Amino acid sequence: MLHGLPLGVKDMIDTADMPTTHNSPIYQGLRQGRDAACVGVARGEGAVILGKTDTVEFAAAGRRADHRAAPRRRRAPRWRRPAGTGNQPGLIRPWHIACIAIRATSKRASTMVSPLRVSPTKLRRRATLLGLAATFAMPALPRAQARVLYINSQGGPWELAARKHLFDPFTAKTGIEIRTAPGVSFAKLAVQARTRVYEFDIATVGAPSVVQGMNENLLEPVDFSLFNRSAVPAELVFEHGVGNHAYGTNIAFNTTKFPAGSITNWRDFWDVRRFPGSRSLGRTLSQTIVFALLADGVPKDKLYPIDLDRAFRSLDRIKQHVRVWWSTGPQTRQLLGDGEIDMGSVWHAHGTALRNSGAPIELVWNEFTMDRTYWIVSRGTPRAGFAWEFINFALEPERNAGFCIDGFYGPLNPRAFDFITPAQAEAMPTNPKYAPHAVEFDGRRMGDVMTQASRRFERWLQQ
Repeated sequence: MLHGLPLGVKDMIDTADMPTTHNSPIYQGLRQGRDAACVGVARGEGAVILGKTDTVEFAAAGRRADHRAAPRRRRAPRWRRPAGTGNQPGLIRPWHIACIAIRATSKRASTMVSPLRVSPTKLRRRATLLGLAATFAMPALPRAQARVLYINSQGGPWELAARKHLFDPFTAKTGIEIRTAPGVSFAKLAVQARTRVYEFDIATVGAPSVVQGMNENLLEPVDFSLFNRSAVPAELVFEHGVGNHAYGTNIAFNTTKFPAGSITNWRDFWDVRRFPGSRSLGRTLSQTIVFALLADGVPKDKLYPIDLDRAFRSLDRIKQHVRVWWSTGPQTRQLLGDGEIDMGSVWHAHGTALRNSGAPIELVWNEFTMDRTYWIVSRGTPRAGFAWEFINFALEPERNAGFCIDGFYGPLNPRAFDFITPAQAEAMPTNPKYAPHAVEFDGRRMGDVMTQASRRFERWLQQ
């Protein structure tokens, strides 16, 4: 409980209501319009964000010009400058006491705010009074638990569709606010399960990731006392996840660099002699391993059991031509849209949105992986009740259909198609005309090798 506790955050961390300048003239006045995940968590627990603490330019080591402070004739010796204040003596630093208090008071906040070991006597008089006034005001503030749910967001079309059809209507109905956090990873899930400090409560992941999470005890089992069994067909319910939608991961390439229709499969993608240029592949290994095996000539009906040695030998051939190993959908959209890469794997919704915006991009509907995506709940979250209430709401057929139409996804619940026209189904990976060219996952068999593959991949990237 952080109700009323004053807090300052470094000027490298986004806040919705104030600029994030990185202490650089390049970003003066920049407002991102949304809170970083750690700021959202702090606000959700009742903390009062009073302002930004200073940092060296871009938080880089060494001396940097302070673009916000007035010139000074003489700098104080380093030993007399408060710890954590960098090279910026011209800024007010009112929040150090609050940061220390949060460190001592809240396990959640201790992961977000580093301890600032500074004596109150070294703070400006005005700053000290402001911090103490806010601290003494704490007992008068309400202690009710915030009704907030943190959901991992894939960004781009996913978040726009979810905000319109799921998040905002759910908040209007229940009063539970939805806040988003970017970039799901199993490292984050593992840390959350161990520390009980949650950046997000809910995420959507593919079937192999559900199995991996089950194997490592990172997920809450489906709570059937809260989840409506009839919401979706029985085959869409794992022990620890509930099916929501399907998405494709496709080849996309720049048609100003290569003729339309010239790249048709992963063997072409791997062929750097016929198709020279920069490439991008994802860190989602359940997909990238499959692409590597297909490029090496493995038929799509012979992918299992996964031959990791063969997959990594195939990746060895393409490694030096991969400029970026991406981790989020908007990242691929920017890489392709800006022409930083000539071809790449891309989640089909981002490829479709990019093409619809007029970019010279071709999306290849051959040898694309079909991922069935599941809602999961992070193990131990104190908001599990809110989470299952939201998942029930999100799986209502009409809401699921609206989300899939605007996000270019394919619903897994057959009842959602009652609200989808044939024209709308055209851009969905579940469209029957794409079925012969799709590569279906064996979620359990892929999930069983994911932990080994992930560790090997991280070592391989450093070689």
